[in-house]
Amino acid sequence: MRRRAFTLMEVVLVVALLGLMAGATTWSLAASAQRGSREHAFGQLAGLDRAARLTAERLGEPVVLRFDLDKQRVRRFVVSERDRHAASHTLTMPRGVKIDRVVTAGSDGRGGADADTFDVAFSTGGRSVSYALKLVADDPRTAQWMVVGGLTGQVTMGFDEDEVDNLFATLAAGRPDAD
Repeated sequence: MRRRAFTLMEVVLVVALLGLMAGATTWSLAASAQRGSREHAFGQLAGLDRAARLTAERLGEPVVLRFDLDKQRVRRFVVSERDRHAASHTLTMPRGVKIDRVVTAGSDGRGGADADTFDVAFSTGGRSVSYALKLVADDPRTAQWMVVGGLTGQVTMGFDEDEVDNLFATLAAGRPDAD
């Protein structure tokens, strides 16, 4: 009686198919992890904005969010008479996600007085200028914008570069229908 066995070609084919399936799964999981990391960063930044607004209202003191694009961190400062800049919280961007640009009406998105930092100030009422953050993950093609409304603190995501530039150019120009 003759036993049937796998040929070398059949074994190579099965190993190649398993390799392709493993590669596709890894690629899919990596993309999901990247999306999750960026969404986590959006959540942290939105939370820091809310905390800055609430702190300014509660303490009756101006608050500043300082975006340090070089060190990839955001610091919240309470600006008071007795303590000029008391840092109360620092957020370091998660690995694989970075803030590429900060834009407000009238800014070029490259930072403030120091090209690596950009400040967003909150009044004692918890209001700020509207601003946008461009978050880039490991793959620059996956960049996403987070736009924050200054009066309300409403956070909206998913804009592209042209939409953000047009939005803030319109804000800088003012409302043409307002007299």
